[in-house]
Amino acid sequence: MKRGARIAAAAAMLLTLCGPAAAEIDVLRRAPDLIQAVQRNDIDQTRTLLLGGTSPNTTDAQGRTPLTIAVGNDSLAMVRELLRFGAAPDQTDSLGNTPLYWASDIGDAGIVKALLDAKANPNRANRQGMTPLMAAARNGSLPAVEALLAAKANPNQQDFTGRSALGWADSSRARAIAARLRKAGATD
Repeated sequence: MKRGARIAAAAAMLLTLCGPAAAEIDVLRRAPDLIQAVQRNDIDQTRTLLLGGTSPNTTDAQGRTPLTIAVGNDSLAMVRELLRFGAAPDQTDSLGNTPLYWASDIGDAGIVKALLDAKANPNRANRQGMTPLMAAARNGSLPAVEALLAAKANPNQQDFTGRSALGWADSSRARAIAARLRKAGATD
């Protein structure tokens, strides 16, 4: 076999052996593109990247997933698209917050319901022991509180300071939420 033919054969073998690894590297290279597409709320580009194999559960430098970013953008359509492609609703960021926590914190009941429909855990606490119900109660979102209670959020779960959702509602002077939590079995 001539030298040129040997080199071509070796290159072909190398590409064959490295094919899967090269494909994985390409997918990893596209992960920042997915983060940017979600930040721009570009559903078409997001869909193209996900169809091309980019993981919907990749993270940025702060540990945020595309789903967390979509929640922060208050984009129910993007949240639904990411969930459709297998985004993990309970994946946490670097602070231990889930997308459901952030949706509850901003009080978007539509996104809260979409995440709960995707089986997000309504009782998952972050590193400070805060749950989505506590965040919704603290920020005065009765529709989010209602959705979380319907999904069996525990109204008596406490954060690391010993405060429950009722304690957060009381300190925020959210009387209607405090009354709803008491009706759900929350105790002082």
